[in-house]
This record gives sequence, structure tokens and C-alpha cells, in this order.
Amino acid sequence: MKIESVNVTVFQYPTRRVSDSAGHSHPGVESMAKMAMLTITADDGAQGFSFAPPEVVRPFVVNTFFSQSAGGTGPV
Repeated sequence: MKIESVNVTVFQYPTRRVSDSAGHSHPGVESMAKMAMLTITADDGAQGFSFAPPEVVRPFVVNTFFSQSAGGTGPV
């Protein structure tokens, strides 16, 4: 099994989670939040997914650089 592609997709979803000034999460008014989904696809069609904030899994960096260097390598 070899890695065929690495891709990041950023999407928005409704949430009622808000953070106070100390960084604690609480229920609040519904708003839209962003999340990034990292998808790794193998040559046999198997896929793995990971979710993180877009600031952590930056789409431009992963899609431009990491996906090129990881293509054709074995999974860890």
C-alpha cells in the first residue's frame, strides 16, 4: 500500500460553542465555525481522515508541498 494523495478540505459548520476571555468553552448563540479535514488516500482506495483547525492543517502548505513529497511513500 502506497500513499497516492494528501489533501486538505476546509469546511464550515454551525456551532453553539463559544469561548470566554479565559479560553473556556460554553454554549452560546449559534454561529459558523471552520474546520479542516486532512484526507490521505492510498493506491488501494483506502482513506484516512483527520480533523483540525485550518490554522493547524494549513491547506496551501499541505496541498502544495506535503502532498508532493508524500506521494508514493508507504503509510506510517
